Amino acid sequence: MWNGKTITAILAVLFFLGLGFLFFDRKETPRLEFSAILPMTGDNSASGSASRAGLLLAKEDLEKAGVESHIRIFDSKRSSDEALSIMSTIADDNTSQFVFSSFSNVTQVVNPIAFRRKLVIFYDSCNCGFAEENQYSFQFYFDPRLECRLAGEFYKSKGASKVAFLGLDVPYGKYCYENLQQVFGAENVLVEKEAEDLRKDYGALLASFKEEGVGFVISVPAVSDFPALFSANSKSEINLPIVCFDNACLTENIKNNSEEAWLSNIVPFGLSASPYFEERILSLHPDFDHQRIIEAGIAYDSLQYASRALSKCKNIDSECLVEAIKKDKKYKGAIISNGFGDDRVLDYKSVFEDWN
Repeated sequence: MWNGKTITAILAVLFFLGLGFLFFDRKETPRLEFSAILPMTGDNSASGSASRAGLLLAKEDLEKAGVESHIRIFDSKRSSDEALSIMSTIADDNTSQFVFSSFSNVTQVVNPIAFRRKLVIFYDSCNCGFAEENQYSFQFYFDPRLECRLAGEFYKSKGASKVAFLGLDVPYGKYCYENLQQVFGAENVLVEKEAEDLRKDYGALLASFKEEGVGFVISVPAVSDFPALFSANSKSEINLPIVCFDNACLTENIKNNSEEAWLSNIVPFGLSASPYFEERILSLHPDFDHQRIIEAGIAYDSLQYASRALSKCKNIDSECLVEAIKKDKKYKGAIISNGFGDDRVLDYKSVFEDWN
């Protein structure tokens, strides 16, 4: 019987085989120039710090493999105006071949500039529209189309005839509820949107869902106040299953501010990190929770995908880089996935796939 150390050693070998697969011809490969636009200060600085940790670990691993890379990290403060200024600078100095953009409001202003300048961009948002609008962009996040469709199919198979979508009033909410409509029909999908700074009366809303025959609630990407939603839902006369993205609805802060009973009917989905990467990042940052591990892993893999693509495209042709990333199915890194699909959205396995 293999013990834990043996399994870890095997995972380590597989992990580095994944990293090294394309590192055989590095003498002719140009230096990797990579820019990251992260919220390093402000309310979301912990997220930015996690992404930075992932990038630095990836840079360290690339250097061990003989790959030269240069990472520039810019503080967006999660401000669209700040991000616009930063991206304009990146585009004008014409040095970076790749950009990493964090948070949807930042990517919204970064993406068009990246498209015009043909810069390859990785972004950590569930807004599939960014990938649809820009042939050089890669969505390194969960796919709301996949998750909502599979969740709908599962609950429909269990007898649900209606579903309620409850989420912030953002343009990309449609990728969830439109796929639910394909499963249940538009007339059987109740759509409730809320402003980020204005919480609805969740008790009254959930009670109305229950009265109308809703079988479950799905929240993508989030609601204004998950603990309040969970608390209201825990009442015996309501208690509907609530499907949500784990890195939004089950953060450590939310779990710490929720009673155990509130979480009994929460159905989370999300991305998974490889055991080896999780062990490595925790050895450096023992305070990282699941949310930070995933954020670090996304950033780590983005730099690795960029490096591997660059090894295939010596003339730094943007079209070549995009095709190389799309075709790279052998890399096995921090986030468990099968690379990117033809739509340049991450191809990973949803928890609902095993349920359907």
